Amino acid sequence: MKSIIEAKTITKALLEEWCESEAIGIRIHGFIPPDEALEIADRLLNSKSLSNYQNIQKMLSIGQSFFETYGLDGNTDPVALANYLDHVDYFQNEIRSSCLPYPSPLDKLWKMLDADMGAECVSIDGQSMTPALVRVFPEYYEFIPHNDILYRDVPKLKISQEIKIQFAMNIYLKNSPEGGKLQVWKQHFSEVELQQLSLAGSEFGYDRNKLPLPDIEIETEPGDLLLFDSTLIHAVTTIKQGVRVNISSFLGYQPGMPLVYWI
Repeated sequence: MKSIIEAKTITKALLEEWCESEAIGIRIHGFIPPDEALEIADRLLNSKSLSNYQNIQKMLSIGQSFFETYGLDGNTDPVALANYLDHVDYFQNEIRSSCLPYPSPLDKLWKMLDADMGAECVSIDGQSMTPALVRVFPEYYEFIPHNDILYRDVPKLKISQEIKIQFAMNIYLKNSPEGGKLQVWKQHFSEVELQQLSLAGSEFGYDRNKLPLPDIEIETEPGDLLLFDSTLIHAVTTIKQGVRVNISSFLGYQPGMPLVYWI
């Protein structure tokens, strides 16, 4: 049984196939040309809007994630939420302008997703969430085991209760020569088990020493698009040389409904 379905585009039929399979994710090799991906990465690394993640040490980004609206008590901070929603257009325009003279890979992604099923950005009180952001993993950084579930983040948001499958979507622009591999655990853990796996001192991660070995380690190339089940525990191994640059978003799938995206 294949863990990754190789595809050329994302369609309704493909997502239905994925739901009936035991695959972890879907990959499109060369979603954008590798040389173009590397040049875009260099341009994004020089963006004036590249800054530190608010609550993840060492990681850099262009754009804000909903996770960054959490206060020290683990609840959404109203001021941080307002700032997040108010800056959505600014950061998306910054990503688009930083990619020039190349088109933004995000515009190609939204067009592809919209073509077969329709796709729209998730909104909170009528304001769009961030559609996607740029992430930069610096040298010696490890993205610890964690998982991502919209319902856990925004339980009162109606769409979070309706999503059948939540994918993480990554467009890989620049990879580390050593390290920076995506690891995924296939086992679905209960909320009680996840609490027991929590890493002391972390707001979101799990203790690798309490987990079995990951079931798969996925290698990608510049220009690849990868979708995988974000509710599964996943991690990125330590960047041992250079940096890793990718564009990240989440995709929600509901049979018979348009796709939704956010981060």
